[in-house]
Amino acid sequence: MSIHFSLVTVTANGYETEFFAANTPWSRDDLEENDDFLDFIADLDEAQDVGVHVEDYIYGEGEVEAASEDELADIAARVERDPAFLSDQCDNIADNDFSFWFEPEEGMGQSKFGQTMY
Repeated sequence: MSIHFSLVTVTANGYETEFFAANTPWSRDDLEENDDFLDFIADLDEAQDVGVHVEDYIYGEGEVEAASEDELADIAARVERDPAFLSDQCDNIADNDFSFWFEPEEGMGQSKFGQTMY
């Protein structure tokens, strides 16, 4: 079995955070349940463009499955011990970039999908 995961870098107004995610995030909606992403967004206090860079990886051999939370934690620990782990042990299968406009009041009266609730 091999696992599919991504290294995600989120940047806004000179601030940046990096974290691992299962599969490939293609849009903001794909990150809406990621705690690292939500923590970063919660700290933004002004309207701004948010950039996201995604490096997509496969680790292992055989049938591909989305990485579990435990597997993502294991990957993060391996990268911390050996910064070359991703380039030496994993296959980078794609990179992608996207951005979205963030408004601080987005959380007020809206569902997690950004639709206004009445």
